[in-house]
Amino acid sequence: MNILRPTLWRTCRVIANTTRLRLLWAIFQEEGLCVDELASVTGTSRENATIQLRALNARGLIAPVRRGRKVIYQDEANPGVDGAEEILAALRQCCKKNIPIKEVFQQATAFTHSRRIALMKTIYYAPGDFDEIMEASGMSYPALRWNLSKLEARGFVKYRGGRYEAVCPKNPMGKCLMRLVCAEQMKIIRVISGGQTGADRAALDAAVVCGVDHGGWCPKGRFAEDGPIPAKYNLQETEDEDYPSRTKANVEAADLTLIFSRGPLRGGSLLTQKFAQELGKPCVHIDLLEYSDIFQALEKLPEFFPNVGKIVLNVAGPRASNDPEIYTAVYEAMISLLHREAD
Repeated sequence: MNILRPTLWRTCRVIANTTRLRLLWAIFQEEGLCVDELASVTGTSRENATIQLRALNARGLIAPVRRGRKVIYQDEANPGVDGAEEILAALRQCCKKNIPIKEVFQQATAFTHSRRIALMKTIYYAPGDFDEIMEASGMSYPALRWNLSKLEARGFVKYRGGRYEAVCPKNPMGKCLMRLVCAEQMKIIRVISGGQTGADRAALDAAVVCGVDHGGWCPKGRFAEDGPIPAKYNLQETEDEDYPSRTKANVEAADLTLIFSRGPLRGGSLLTQKFAQELGKPCVHIDLLEYSDIFQALEKLPEFFPNVGKIVLNVAGPRASNDPEIYTAVYEAMISLLHREAD
């Protein structure tokens, strides 16, 4: 099947319509509704409902299905439409979390013009003051002022410290759009860890399986709780044998540190978080016991990393002796994450 690549700004224009969003919400909340029932539920005419449903279908967000003499509409991403599955998942989350349709509408309107998408990428990869952004984007003064105001009002851009920077909204739709706008150049190119048993080795093994470069710092002598760290892991030795030195070195070497746990942070994992805070480095803690599945846990990851297109990811977590199940949990999470980043 050929993958279609409808322009994102056109898809956003389809989403940025309160009637279409009400129709989607109705489809999410009750199965088996036909056009007449959807029109009644949303308070629109049958003719208008038909037009809006066709638009949603064209963007791969819903599908008409015949059941006997009745044609019903269901939320089903078209696998041939690039980005449809991710957008539909974000819309479902918004509905489930009772996020107002008006807020979702506003998020979508941020990118209903191709120039704002280009501007968002410019700011994402090269934050700067107004003149620097104007030069990098090639926009005129009035056009830049207008489009910046749109992105600021919708929570995608913030002016601080004398420059404009990209920010990621907390709204699921905003996160999704940020990912789609900037994901073309986002890639985890290297996974690093300290090589300890448990979470560290799970991350390294996942990187190897997914064909991602791996490395990191380990204690002098390649020391770990089960003996010397196997030579198959491409790790560099620190000048001493203590764990804190290699922990800090890995935090410093990474663009982002991801700490997995199955419960509260303790010991070396807690120290990793402390080092990240002291060094001002991005750090995310995922307690796998808080989530029903791996994909839900990965939603906590930041959707963008300022000024970084190619990402070095440091992974930390409990050793095997402290949590015998952590290896499997982290391995599955990292396989899912690395596969998703490669898509």
